[in-house]
Amino acid sequence: MKARTRKNTAEVWNEGDVRIVQPSDSPETPGLEVAGHRLHLVNAGPNNQVLHVFGVPAKIDHPEFQLEGPEIFLDRAANQASVNGPGSLTLLVKRDLEGRPFDKPQPLTVQWDEKMTFDGLQGHFYGRIRAELEHSRMRCHDMLVELTQPVPFTERQSPRRQVQIRRVVCQDAVEVDSYGYVADELMEIRKARCGRFSLDQVTGKTEAVGPGDIRFWRRGRGKRAAVSAQAQARANAPLKAEEAEWEYTRIEFSGNTVGNLRDRQATFVDRVRIVYGPVDGPLGTINPDQLPKDAAEMQCDRLEFAFQPETEAFPRGYIELTARGNAKLEGRTFVARADVISYDESKGLYILSSLGNREAAIWRQVRAGGDYSVAYAKRMRFIPSRNSLEFDRASRLHGTE
Repeated sequence: MKARTRKNTAEVWNEGDVRIVQPSDSPETPGLEVAGHRLHLVNAGPNNQVLHVFGVPAKIDHPEFQLEGPEIFLDRAANQASVNGPGSLTLLVKRDLEGRPFDKPQPLTVQWDEKMTFDGLQGHFYGRIRAELEHSRMRCHDMLVELTQPVPFTERQSPRRQVQIRRVVCQDAVEVDSYGYVADELMEIRKARCGRFSLDQVTGKTEAVGPGDIRFWRRGRGKRAAVSAQAQARANAPLKAEEAEWEYTRIEFSGNTVGNLRDRQATFVDRVRIVYGPVDGPLGTINPDQLPKDAAEMQCDRLEFAFQPETEAFPRGYIELTARGNAKLEGRTFVARADVISYDESKGLYILSSLGNREAAIWRQVRAGGDYSVAYAKRMRFIPSRNSLEFDRASRLHGTE
């Protein structure tokens, strides 16, 4: 059955293949279409309809969104829509989840297993949720999506505008995956897991509640700073550059993390552990208990992570780390402890600092399997690739060459 709503139609009950069309006031803009197997429609006036539609699935095609589910309720005057049972909502948006504009609008599709409510500004989804926007995917069991401006259900001349996401809040078994491409070539992969995650797309601010972990892979930048000791390295020799097909980083945290996607920085707290180094390809990992050449691990109470813009030597950027509180650093040929340990990937440089009367300490080998030398000092500058160690107020040196 195909029908057109009229002003003098007060109520409609129908079963079978039902399709209702309410055209817009302009032929250039789309109207409202409803399709299903059973329909109850109450018409209280122009743009004031209450629809209850059932189907496998039932569908509502609005100028601003497409909605599917086994049981859909739409109150146009109250600007309320809901779905009982599994379904999907699709919106065209202008920017990706990090706020970067698309060349052309892309569909944001959210699927769920239990229930959905949408008031034109906020969509709340429940039960095994899967959201997808271009190369980004989110999974959780409770999700809130808020837009920058409401979608009016009563506009008859509304064109297919492209809305913008203001914020996304995910809870319960959250997983976030994203893939970065340049000219159709995969350049970056990011995967995160946590208990709760929120993203303000307008400001770029992110927050996550642990325990959780973040893993990302970057295609090799051409030149990289090696982090393993080199026998008989000359102190004034240039930093050795090595080719790395992919770079891997994994950050585990037990507390919270706050960051910003625009600035590409984040702070992690409570039992933080980070492992990083080269891998053979995307999705390759590093075992922190068997660190390979050029890999390293840090543990601390608080980690400040920043991804710096590209340079000539690092055309895809580089990372800077600052580990604070019970900081420990380990590579294949060295172990160090300090109150604060910072790392500049572009220089391959670690700076170890102590507070109060405490001292930083480092144990290192000239080559893997050799004897350890030990040093204690207030401050150290350590470049593993050169086997270079500089002291500030050293107190004890044992076996240092």
